[in-house]
Formats: sequence, structure tokens, C-alpha cells
Amino acid sequence: MAIRNRHKVGDHLAVCDESGIVDYASRMVKRWDGAFVRKQAFETRHPQDFIRAKKDPYPLKVTRPEPPVARPFLGVPPTIGKTNIPTPISGPGARLYGDGIGVMQIGTSFVVS
Repeated sequence: MAIRNRHKVGDHLAVCDESGIVDYASRMVKRWDGAFVRKQAFETRHPQDFIRAKKDPYPLKVTRPEPPVARPFLGVPPTIGKTNIPTPISGPGARLYGDGIGVMQIGTSFVVS
């Protein structure tokens, strides 16, 4: 470690950008990303940064998926209770909007299967 309270001819104190430690500038180096760091904190650039991807041998002809085919609905749409309002969801959760729940008081519990 440097003795920071002594003067060194031709050198000056500098702050490490990574750790914030004050050290002589002669013991610091400039890193690849432009940071001025101590030699102990120096790290080289990762080799994966230099890998370049190969070009595709031929471009794709169709890049958008085809739109989904509209299938005719053959059943009765599920509704909320005994009204004609259609349910916003379909699947197993749509049964919660049917006649099965009814009016419940606060504190009542039920099991969804």
C-alpha cells in the first residue's frame, strides 16, 4: 500500500474510479471502458465481446405468422348468472360466474375444484 502522506517527485494522487481508493497515479491504469483504476482492479475485456455473428445464408421469405382461422361457435355463450351478459373469460374460471356461487355473506368460504 502506498504511503499517501509523503510527496513523490513527478507523481500525484488520484482516485480509483471503481473502488474510490486514493493512490498514486503511477500505480493506476486506464481500463478498456475508459475508467482510471488501480492495477489490482484492472480487468481485460471479455473475449465474447469480440465474437461476430455469421450472416444467414438466405433471407426469410415470410416473417409474419398467419392470422388465426376463425372457428364458428357451436354452443351457447356462457353468461353471468341468469342475465344475457356474456362472461369476460372462458375456461374453468367461467363457472364462477354461473349460478353456483349465488349470494354469500362475509366470512363464508368455499372450495373451487
